[in-house]
Amino acid sequence: KIKYLGDDAYLCFIRDITQKKRNMEQLDAIHKQATKLSTLQSIEEISNTTLDIMESLFEHQTNSFQIREKETLKTLGTRGIISIKPELSLKGRGMTEKAAKEKRSILINDLRKNPTFTKDSPDSLSKLSVPAINDDETIAILNVESPHLNEFTEEDRKLLETLAYHVAFAVNRVIQQVSRSQQAATKLNYALG
Repeated sequence: KIKYLGDDAYLCFIRDITQKKRNMEQLDAIHKQATKLSTLQSIEEISNTTLDIMESLFEHQTNSFQIREKETLKTLGTRGIISIKPELSLKGRGMTEKAAKEKRSILINDLRKNPTFTKDSPDSLSKLSVPAINDDETIAILNVESPHLNEFTEEDRKLLETLAYHVAFAVNRVIQQVSRSQQAATKLNYALG
């Protein structure tokens, strides 16, 4: 209780925690979904599940999943866009390629101010690209784009980075399983001679 202009008044501090609560709920959802990622048996299943998670986090946005194959990024799936390039060269000038090469997430909320990047979609004004990294190598890229300015926040970046962390482990696990299977098949073929 304070005096204000000679009258009694109450000084209150109020914080809106709506966004913080939303972010905590989303982070919790990612961690719960990560257990599902750890049980999948193929890269395609990982891509589809990842896109499902991204779609729940970033409603009404364009989401895409690319897997690295040597010096290209192969698009395995998209949501919210009809046409996207099936392959991107790591020598390209796009945000997706830069995120993969530099092994860091890139968030731009006004693509018009960044003419050095090529855009995947002509309608995109905001974009967030996050690499999934394993053994210091980019193995996949998660992208979310919006036709609106200033659509993504640092909290969105952290959420997508958390998802990318789980994706990296899931993809690596599947790659190692395939490699072990191929080695076993080679040994069997050699033994059968």
